[in-house]
Amino acid sequence: MMRTFYISGPMTGIPDFNFPAFLQAEETLRRILPGVIVLNPAKDVNGETHHPREDYLRIDVRMVTESTDVLLLPGDEYSRGAALERLVAREIGVRLWRLSKDDLFETLVPWDLPDASCTAWEAVTRILSRGVTKHDPGGWRREGPGWHLRRVARHAVTALDLVGSSRTHDGEPALDHAERALTRAALALAGGGL
Repeated sequence: MMRTFYISGPMTGIPDFNFPAFLQAEETLRRILPGVIVLNPAKDVNGETHHPREDYLRIDVRMVTESTDVLLLPGDEYSRGAALERLVAREIGVRLWRLSKDDLFETLVPWDLPDASCTAWEAVTRILSRGVTKHDPGGWRREGPGWHLRRVARHAVTALDLVGSSRTHDGEPALDHAERALTRAALALAGGGL
């Protein structure tokens, strides 16, 4: 299969459906990876925005399944559609990438591993912002150690329950819950939010 990138990111509620960011990402992928196939939801539906959201999600998920890689645009952690695309990609073994923070649109780094330019704040934000469709996206920043410790226990128990199975809890596998448990434990030891 030829290397094929799907571009994933927030659209709903963003001016122009965030199409300029999707178009810039496509241009950048073609520049830094000559010959790559790019599946761009901003273009592959002919720029149409009048159909029901579910229709676009069906098309997007199909495009993810036809990809070898997914590029996650900034803000993807706040998008339910991007969360679905990320989940599908992870479940079928499609690689996830993000753009480097230091050299915007020039360097691709693995989505799940902080690169050297990623600060502790960015890493914690990325980990704890997953699942924001259920909670206040920034609420964890305001909470104290006790709040984080209660959630350490909840995430640890959930992770242990899911280990060794293909099951998920709220669409998230065991590794996500274990990662959150460890991150929250570190926050609790540091005295709460950052």
